[in-house]
Amino acid sequence: MIDHGPATEDSNGDNSEVSLFVLGMHRSGTSAITGALGLCGAWVGEEEELLGAGDENPLGFYERHDTRGICDRLLRSAGADWWKVVDFDPGDIPYTTLVEECQNLKKVLSELAKHGTFVVKEPRLSLLFPVLKHTVKDPVIVHIYRNPLEVAQSLRERNGFGISAAIALWEAYNVHVLNVTGNAQCVMVSHRHLMGRPVETMGALLEEIGKFVPNNSMKVDDSLIERFIDPALHRQRVTDEETERFLLPSQRDLWKRLCSGRMEGRKDESISDAARESLI
Repeated sequence: MIDHGPATEDSNGDNSEVSLFVLGMHRSGTSAITGALGLCGAWVGEEEELLGAGDENPLGFYERHDTRGICDRLLRSAGADWWKVVDFDPGDIPYTTLVEECQNLKKVLSELAKHGTFVVKEPRLSLLFPVLKHTVKDPVIVHIYRNPLEVAQSLRERNGFGISAAIALWEAYNVHVLNVTGNAQCVMVSHRHLMGRPVETMGALLEEIGKFVPNNSMKVDDSLIERFIDPALHRQRVTDEETERFLLPSQRDLWKRLCSGRMEGRKDESISDAARESLI
């Protein structure tokens, strides 16, 4: 049985319930932050509804089978996949597929909402949120970002991707997330901070969420979080100097802006031409 941490109270319309969506590039800590939010009181789902743990994520993926299926069907209907994003345009999704999968997502979210505050983790939503967001009421997005070279090394180990292509994929995902979150309720979280200072990071995250939903009932249990977030699972570790050597100028600028957390006043992002070449 999954330990969801402190139980949330039935708000009965008091605006204390939160619909959380964890977005970010694969291998960036989306599973860790989702599991931690579950321990703070957000409903993730029953064990059988989620992908099981594996060598790459020994604590579990916290990724729903139904939501992943919806995303895969939407991407593939447009000739894309989680790794095949260079020419992905949500406008290429056939209308009938879009309508059907939006209805499927509404059903999933309706069931989750019965538990009060809930969290959905699905990296593919980073690409698809623009066409699905109308199915979600007042979402709060948690955007977790990680050092691009660490992500690339993890993808090389798991999928055999080249470093340049993996970093280009990191760029594409984070650009998509930033375009999604431009006018949305969003909190950014550093993977490095989460792994190195989990209790402090989760406390700051809940404080930021509280600015959007002041009466939410999520709370940090220090001992649960400390036992759950194991720094030893931060397997790929690189220095800033090492990272700089592998990044294109556009990627270097994006990484610096993510780390600064200063995204106000920006226009829509676009994937750099050099990154597009790597992805092709």
